[in-house]
Amino acid sequence: MKNAKNQKPAKVKIQSGGSGTATGSSSVPSVPQPSTGGVSNLFVQSGRVHSKISPSRLKDLEMCPRHLPEERGEVHPITAEGTLCHKAKETNDLSGLNAEQRHWVEMCIAFEAQIRKGYWKRGEKPQVLTEVKLDILDGIFGYADTIFVDPEGTTADLIDYKFGFQLQEDAETNPAAQAYALGMFNRWLWVDQIWVSYLYPRLEQVSQALFHRRQMNEFELRIRTTAARVNDPHSPPTPNTDVCLYCANKGSCPALHAQVLPIAKRYAEGHDEPIPVVPTSVLSSARSSGRS
Repeated sequence: MKNAKNQKPAKVKIQSGGSGTATGSSSVPSVPQPSTGGVSNLFVQSGRVHSKISPSRLKDLEMCPRHLPEERGEVHPITAEGTLCHKAKETNDLSGLNAEQRHWVEMCIAFEAQIRKGYWKRGEKPQVLTEVKLDILDGIFGYADTIFVDPEGTTADLIDYKFGFQLQEDAETNPAAQAYALGMFNRWLWVDQIWVSYLYPRLEQVSQALFHRRQMNEFELRIRTTAARVNDPHSPPTPNTDVCLYCANKGSCPALHAQVLPIAKRYAEGHDEPIPVVPTSVLSSARSSGRS
């Protein structure tokens, strides 16, 4: 397996027919976080409650505070495949997968086994938690795929599985990765450092970063700044091809129009008056007389 630059070495050995559970007890003690309420509303997607400003949306919102994801009627096939693989990994039931999908999920299981072995070598017995809701701050929360945490150790791991074709922002600078780390530091006060791993089974790549508790203020400031821009109605849109492509505001964003519609922009700059509206009766008369 290939690694992203400047990341923790990880070489995963894939074994066919890998088995073993990837889940564990959720009895690790934690500190409940009070709700300070304010920067994030809620919405329901696929039967699960999400925060409007969620870790997975932080990058898009940092790029443009006016970004609004499009609502699609049908689930994209790649998204549906990722959901299927996530479920198979979570339940350790690979029976509904084809050969390629099974290979991806076995890669995830093997990667977790390698992480677990590292704890064992240190004499630690980590709890392995799946689909963990992490409260970040001020009503912002997200769900982590897999977390390793030892009640007596100072190192923890978070693994996020990405079954798509596209690499995301490197874990080192990924705002979602930093948000999840912040949530973990807030929840498990004895943890001093966290390895965050973004595993891309389809691409056979992994991006990893080591975060330290001393970086908490830095992460919190980044998230609060993004949230403040989102909640400020005067924050201007900042068009970008990557973030605008699937934005629901494409039709009503003048900043985007000025950037990606050169003909419309040129016409607007060269004409003080709008295009005249020709009555339908005139157009019909011109067609019937053969003039156009």
